[in-house]
Amino acid sequence: MKKALAFLLSLVLMLASAAALADGTFNFGGVLENMDLLDVHKSTTNEVLNPAILICEPLLALRADGTIDPQLLAELPAVSEDGLVYTCKLRDDVYFHDGTKLTANDVYFTLRRIFDPETANVNSWLCDMIKGGNAMLNGEADELEGVKVIDDYNFTIELEYTYAPFMYILTCSQMVIYPQAACEEAGEYWGIDSFIGTGPFKLEEFSSKDFVHVVANEAYYEGRPSLDEIYYYNMDQGTALMEYEAGTLDMVSVNPVYIAGYTGEEFADQLVKVELQGIIGLNLNTSMAPLDDVRVRQAVALAINQNGLVDSYLQGNGTATNTMVPPGIIAHSDRETTYDPEAANLEPWRMVANSDMQQELDPPMEFMRSDPYDNQVGEVEYDDRALTHR
Repeated sequence: MKKALAFLLSLVLMLASAAALADGTFNFGGVLENMDLLDVHKSTTNEVLNPAILICEPLLALRADGTIDPQLLAELPAVSEDGLVYTCKLRDDVYFHDGTKLTANDVYFTLRRIFDPETANVNSWLCDMIKGGNAMLNGEADELEGVKVIDDYNFTIELEYTYAPFMYILTCSQMVIYPQAACEEAGEYWGIDSFIGTGPFKLEEFSSKDFVHVVANEAYYEGRPSLDEIYYYNMDQGTALMEYEAGTLDMVSVNPVYIAGYTGEEFADQLVKVELQGIIGLNLNTSMAPLDDVRVRQAVALAINQNGLVDSYLQGNGTATNTMVPPGIIAHSDRETTYDPEAANLEPWRMVANSDMQQELDPPMEFMRSDPYDNQVGEVEYDDRALTHR
């Protein structure tokens, strides 16, 4: 059994009903075992980001059609001719859930917190093109050089280098703005005992790895949301599906393993497939031999039947891809996947078996699929002329 490289587009399967609209309460159930806290600086999973984005908001909003609109900003940033400086103006009618007004100082505090080593932010890579960010991460500076507060509603962000998708970065869930006073007061309990934002919902109750309960923000600057409250419940797949069928949940995520039972007439109008803007992949360490040889990596890529993985392992619920950039993201390419074991010429692949890595690669390698709600494991093996999934 040898290590393989494959990419699949992320996809989530949901069962959803419209019952929640009747009583104003929406109940979601899924495998949310990584929902330890709500601080987006401390987590990389949608289990945290999805409820957090209901409570807190970023400066800009990404719409379903891929366009960008102002969110906390009054207008889109003005960009300097050299593409390095973004001049921003906040809305003057936005308040945090504790009644304090959003100001440019909260923006500076949040962006500085992203790069503060004490935060231990796992998402700082997302915006490390902001000038001075890496200097803070490396302990070379205490303040964030690239962000300047002009007054309560105006500030600038300067980059180390031009980065065309920077406005897209400002739409990300990991870039929501925190209230300085409340966050500093909560300290290490921010995102656990206290979590305040400007969003359409306010945190009512949070039990780590158990549930999140949010309620409508009556004073939301864009108008009160139509729902009164939302619950996110962490529960195993079997329990979630039983609760959905019993009518106590309005939406559940569905593991592809269970799909067959929900493709009939009864659930035909309730089963929803959602293509996530992400890639599922098994990456190789290209800094060590023989994987530093491009011929070996090309052989591996050509020898993997990605469509076969989708059809068998994901039971058709996915999309094979030949690019690291998924649809809906700037610079996406529609290149088709290539499965050609003849062209792969497995001689370069045999270099792996004859290398110092042989003993490490002899046991079966696991092909891990990790999505926002579940983890599945399969095995990837190669047999003479091709790598196949079982």
